[in-house]
Amino acid sequence: MRDRHQARHQGVRRRVCLLPFLVSAALLASCELLPTTSAVLVVLPRTPESWQSAWGPVTYRLSWRSAGDGGVLDGSGAPEQVVRVEIPRSAPVVFRAEPVWPRAAQTAGPALAAGERLSWAGAVWPAGLERRRHLPVRFETGPAAAVLWRLMDAGVDLRAFSVERLLAEIAARLPDDPWSLDLELVAAAVAARSMRASYVRPPERYAVALRAPPGRWYGFSPFAGPVAGGEAWGELPEGVTPFYSAGGRRLVVVVDPKGRAWASAPH
Repeated sequence: MRDRHQARHQGVRRRVCLLPFLVSAALLASCELLPTTSAVLVVLPRTPESWQSAWGPVTYRLSWRSAGDGGVLDGSGAPEQVVRVEIPRSAPVVFRAEPVWPRAAQTAGPALAAGERLSWAGAVWPAGLERRRHLPVRFETGPAAAVLWRLMDAGVDLRAFSVERLLAEIAARLPDDPWSLDLELVAAAVAARSMRASYVRPPERYAVALRAPPGRWYGFSPFAGPVAGGEAWGELPEGVTPFYSAGGRRLVVVVDPKGRAWASAPH
């Protein structure tokens, strides 16, 4: 009787001892079944009116970037097209839609020099999500996306950064032209964990009295609007600022640290 009782007791103890291992195995199996990616319906933006009038309808080259991965959509997307993209479930994920003019268009778009690009539309997942997993990509949110993109390229950990706050501050402080944001200042402050709302501002700018040559001249931001021939260039930051005509010409306005300005001949 005693031997039978001891055998029964040892069997129960073995089952109890096995229970933690069985639970662990079940947890591991359930973790393997959890999805590691998320499907997002990305909505491409409209063509900005100023660019539409200058160079016709635009298409977009869509790409995305996360802390450890990235991707580019094959081909180009049309304005307001909805594109399904699989992204890793590791926030934040940054999207950018770069404007591209098809060769069949009325013009080939602005006469960009090597390394130049117009401002692009952007979005940040999951901060910008709307109904039914839709993520609208907008030019208004492009500057915030640009800051986060360059920080990810530099390996900065953004998991604790409030993307929502950055988007809200840019919308509130730069409503007329979000792309006037001092990207370098904001990116450096976020990387140093010293970001303040007061840093959401344009760089120092100088009044340029030089007059534009004949035609209509467009800058890199669709919010700035064109400068007509005979008008002053307005306020510009230090450095080189390119402008482009509807006819495929380009010129640059150069401003030195003292606010003195020069303009190249159109070509």
